[in-house]
Amino acid sequence: MTTFDTVEATTSGKKRTPVWQRVAIALAILVALVIGGACFVGAMAYMSQHAYDRHLDRGNAYWNAGEYEAALAEFAVQLEMYPDDWRAYVNRAGVYLHMGEYSRAIEEAGKAIELNPEARNAVHLSRRRTGRVPGRQ
Repeated sequence: MTTFDTVEATTSGKKRTPVWQRVAIALAILVALVIGGACFVGAMAYMSQHAYDRHLDRGNAYWNAGEYEAALAEFAVQLEMYPDDWRAYVNRAGVYLHMGEYSRAIEEAGKAIELNPEARNAVHLSRRRTGRVPGRQ
């Protein structure tokens, strides 16, 4: 028998688990923690994305229902939390467009284009209303 396989006696007279079994149990616990941690990180990323889009989604629902002021309020909360969310600016531009506030729509579209030059809806809105795109020659 090797030292690795020996069963040690304790002072209480009980036999201790062999070292190899203790190592195997420790490895199993470690693997479970790593897998559980990966699942936790994935769940947190999903929840974070859901929280990120919450006000944007609510604003879109209000906008689709024709409740423009409520939609603008939700987009404002989104921008307070995430000031670089160009999508909220695009959506606010769309709401202002539906309200007939064209200058504010163009202003919001310009902010979206500053944050994301490829924001197609904002570029299209600006070009359609002014014949040019803010920030471009």
